[in-house]
Amino acid sequence: MRKQVQNKIKRSLPYIGSFLFFIIMLAWALLSANGKKVDVDALLTDPGSGSVLVQTGGVRINNNQFEEDIFVAHLDGEEIDTTENRLENLKPGEYTLELEIEGYNTWKSQVFVEPYLITDVYPFFFTHNPEVEAVFNTHIPIDSISYSINGDYAYYVVKDASKGSDNGIFQLQLSTVNTFFTNEANGPRKIANLLPEFEEAVRSSSYSLLPSPDNRKLLVISDNSDQVILDVETPGLNISGSLTTIEELVGYKPESFEWFKGSASFIIKDKNLLAEAIISTKKTIVITYTPNSEPIYGLNGDSLVFFSPADNLLYTYKDESKQSVSLENRIIPETISKLWVDKNSANFVIFESEGAFYFMSIPDSYITEIESGISPISFSNDGKSLLYRKDDLWKTFTVTEIPIRNEFETRINTIPNIELQEGENDTLWWNSQSTHLLRLHTKSDGNKILRAYDKYSQNEVLILENPDIVENSIYMLQDNQKAFLLFKNEISGPKGEDDIDDVLSENYLYSINFEVEETDQSN
Repeated sequence: MRKQVQNKIKRSLPYIGSFLFFIIMLAWALLSANGKKVDVDALLTDPGSGSVLVQTGGVRINNNQFEEDIFVAHLDGEEIDTTENRLENLKPGEYTLELEIEGYNTWKSQVFVEPYLITDVYPFFFTHNPEVEAVFNTHIPIDSISYSINGDYAYYVVKDASKGSDNGIFQLQLSTVNTFFTNEANGPRKIANLLPEFEEAVRSSSYSLLPSPDNRKLLVISDNSDQVILDVETPGLNISGSLTTIEELVGYKPESFEWFKGSASFIIKDKNLLAEAIISTKKTIVITYTPNSEPIYGLNGDSLVFFSPADNLLYTYKDESKQSVSLENRIIPETISKLWVDKNSANFVIFESEGAFYFMSIPDSYITEIESGISPISFSNDGKSLLYRKDDLWKTFTVTEIPIRNEFETRINTIPNIELQEGENDTLWWNSQSTHLLRLHTKSDGNKILRAYDKYSQNEVLILENPDIVENSIYMLQDNQKAFLLFKNEISGPKGEDDIDDVLSENYLYSINFEVEETDQSN
């Protein structure tokens, strides 16, 4: 009888073991799903301490360049596995995360892991040796270049080509067209010849180009003549004698003007007046008039935010009407002296009040102070980062929304300092996607160094070092895979009065490709 019982027990052991294993794995899965894991060290050394179960978080790697799990990840110097571009079951705390891909610069950042939360990181990888190549097969000297707000097009002027037909104002598509039949960018389109209305300004290099946000029109801004509006969609309309100028539109030459509502109108400022000038009807709408001060405002493509000293209120202007800005349970300062608006939505505002600078999210009724005594340089297009100077240092202020906690996280970062020598220059600006800062350092010997940083002022990358880089000609596409810039080329010109060849300078358009072939990505 005893033997029969023992046999039954033996036969039951595998089932009991399987059941216990199932229970343990189920418990483990439930704990992991709820952001907890078993601390093995605590379990072995002090199982009764109450710290055996640890609340955990994770890190999600957001990257569109490569397939999942191609990275070699290190957390605080130790290699760690990734699963579908995620690092899971991490104890709360601050870590140093490093991501490596062969052939690319290592991406490194401080990450904060919190219980039950997934921390998102957005690494971008620059190749060690980016490919630099001429955009055109023929040598076309470019006098100046401007880029559209969305980064799809470049607008440039040619005035000294050997063939007269190659001179004029052109539009070049930069972004790639992806269709079923093709995957390439279109060639340049001539928008206009060098017409009498602006040829003198072009010949004397006293002009600039301002494309409309929708790329339908182009404004040729001459320093000493009229501001001419060109039709980009229908170049055949750009004929001398039939062009519209801003002076004809509003009846006078305003102090400043910016495109509004795509290419439908302009926002013009003249002394104490701020108004909208509609092109199709030549109608002017007064937005605000401040008799004792100049208008304080900021705008993007479709919306405008301005401060009214008369009632100490902020207003938004859109669709030919204005509305006061009110925040829930928050008070907007009664005095505002400067104001900036993001280019993407007009939801985010940075303003100065009594020497202090503030960030504000209008939809979220959120205001936070940045720093006092700063000199703002550039507000990123997405409105969540500010580049500024303080105490001779470059700094960035960044805002990150954390939806799961329903709050904002702010960070102030200092960009690595470069001690400038006499005759040197240092220029920084945001890329179009607001993910990186570009930096051009011009040395006293004329050499120029182009660098990039992520928006937290980390991961410095040397992109290019070349004395022939033309300042104010650099633009990085929104996907960060390619940049465009002008290179200066000095050539011998005709002999001068002293019988010595003059040196002429011509600019040519080049691209910098940060991509590598797919075969290299798998290494």
